[in-house]
Amino acid sequence: MEQKENKKKRVNMWHWNQPEQGMSIEDCEQLVDEFRLSIQKASLNPTLAILLR
Repeated sequence: MEQKENKKKRVNMWHWNQPEQGMSIEDCEQLVDEFRLSIQKASLNPTLAILLR
């Protein structure tokens, strides 16, 4: 039962010649949101803010 839940949580990466195995739009949106949050958190850190400029 626990393995099925872990498989659902795992993001299926896209592979050439296998579009049916690709990421869903929801997965892509979640990835973008997480990236935005990490950038916002990094910009609060003065050292990282200098590196990001």
